[in-house]
Amino acid sequence: MRFPPPIQPPRAAIPFLPSDPNPAVVMFNQEEMDEIVREAKLGGLPVACHAGTARGALMAIKAGVDTIEHCNETTDEVFREMRRRGTIFVPTLAVLRNSPDFDNISKRVKRAHDLGVRLAAGGDTGAFPHGEGALEMELMIRAGVPVPDVLEACIIGGWESCGKKKSGFLFGSIEKGYRADIIALETDPRTDEGALRKVNFVMKDARVWKRDGRPVDFVEEQAETRPASGSEEESDWVLI
Repeated sequence: MRFPPPIQPPRAAIPFLPSDPNPAVVMFNQEEMDEIVREAKLGGLPVACHAGTARGALMAIKAGVDTIEHCNETTDEVFREMRRRGTIFVPTLAVLRNSPDFDNISKRVKRAHDLGVRLAAGGDTGAFPHGEGALEMELMIRAGVPVPDVLEACIIGGWESCGKKKSGFLFGSIEKGYRADIIALETDPRTDEGALRKVNFVMKDARVWKRDGRPVDFVEEQAETRPASGSEEESDWVLI
């Protein structure tokens, strides 16, 4: 802290120029980053890097991290190295939406997509309440990322960021062996910007929790509305 309050125990202040009281600095050297990633890989774990500078992001990418989170100071050099190494970019636009530099940050996300960088929709857990994941996707769409690619960033990108098969599950396809986590929307997100908040149907772990826009009772209604054995439910849902 630059000016510790008197009530705190004595400690050394960290002096910064008044013009930039909270600059982003690189906290680890290259050898330390390399070792962090090496140990994580030995344990079969993915590595996410909270990056505040282009220099720090490049060092982390070189070390072999799986994802770069935030990184407001992204450059084309960073994006090209991410694409080359398969590093995923998690822009966390929902957290940065009140930043005075948000317009430029949004443009950089579009630039990353244009350069072929893999994206994942993540909200920096803890920065805002759970259940607001649609906000991140909406901001990515407004930034100019095509809707199908935003959906992929949410469904596939998140799974890839968590280690793919190392997470213990398969996601992203409706077929045997894959996680039966499915939602249906009332409208098409390609034509309705509010579609991601109009969830009509929810299935989690092959169990229906919401049908026709209404929660399904955990016991009685679940049994009553489940189709009889051997029967099939008709649906007019369109997979996109």
